Amino acid sequence: NVNMAPTFTSSGTLANDGWNFLGNPYPCAFDFNAFHDAGRTGTSQDYSGTDFAHVDAVVYIFDATANSYKSYNAQSDVSSGLTGGIIPSGSGFFVQAVAASPTMTFKETYKTSTAPVALHKAGNENELHIKLETDTTKESDEYILKIADGSTTNFDGYDIQKLENPGVNISSFGLDNKNLTASCIPTIASNDIVPLTTNAAVEGVFKMHFSGVDNFGREIYLFDKFTNTKVLLTENYKLTFAMNSTSGTYGNRFELHFAKTTGVNALTNSKANPIDAIVFPNPASDVLNIKLLNLSAGNESSAIKFFNLAGTEVLNSIVFGNAGTVDIKNLSSGIYFVQITNEHEGFTKTIKLVK
Repeated sequence: NVNMAPTFTSSGTLANDGWNFLGNPYPCAFDFNAFHDAGRTGTSQDYSGTDFAHVDAVVYIFDATANSYKSYNAQSDVSSGLTGGIIPSGSGFFVQAVAASPTMTFKETYKTSTAPVALHKAGNENELHIKLETDTTKESDEYILKIADGSTTNFDGYDIQKLENPGVNISSFGLDNKNLTASCIPTIASNDIVPLTTNAAVEGVFKMHFSGVDNFGREIYLFDKFTNTKVLLTENYKLTFAMNSTSGTYGNRFELHFAKTTGVNALTNSKANPIDAIVFPNPASDVLNIKLLNLSAGNESSAIKFFNLAGTEVLNSIVFGNAGTVDIKNLSSGIYFVQITNEHEGFTKTIKLVK
């Protein structure tokens, strides 16, 4: 049995609120998921179960190789590097007490032969993973966004609150301004935006790696407020960027933007007579025709952007009114995504093009 240090009210400082550093006492791995699932009752972060009382569902382990925390939430089954909540033999880990008289009881029934701490895992359905790493030392951190029934848009028992790493950090935050390593939300609403925070202890060049994009069920765009650019994310997309002392290169620089509906031909507005867009011919070779329907005014301008499969913008143009053409003869043969945006109408549509 382990008597844990309780917390009664929030101090407003994450480091002061009921954290306990414990250790796996067994000569094999310990299954934190099975331990926390057993008889679990309670709401929000205040959970009790068969062999614990008033212990949050999240466990953290510090990975010295990546110089960052790996974590797992047993309520939502979301993992930031600590796959399945398997704690290696002899490993120290952090858990948080959330009320008076918290306890944990280690029992052999939760011992497991499952291989512990796989630092990478395949993306699950409805999970977007973003890995941030330095270009030189390869220190890294990971953020997860997941759709989970029962969760809310603010910090709750389905999420993993951010513990700051000494080197590289990526997280998101909601209306309650709590930074999260993993954020679970009930659904993606029309034109939802998830703000991200990135920072590092030293200046340099960094990379963002995106996985799970194809399984998320929504078109996802990464908006860079510093460069004022937006890119359509694709599976395994990589972004290289710099963070330094210049204002805007760090902190709340990036946002995830979500299309309203799914599919490459998804219509993203809901007027009574909705705007639509068509492109032809498809496949095309030299010239692509663009036609827009139901514009409020005939002289409006629409931005046309072409992205390759890596998510890189390779061509852009503007169409005035309800029809126009774009010269594409200099594009290499392949598959592209044509993004048609009319900001005045609040309309965006992305169409798959073969050249």
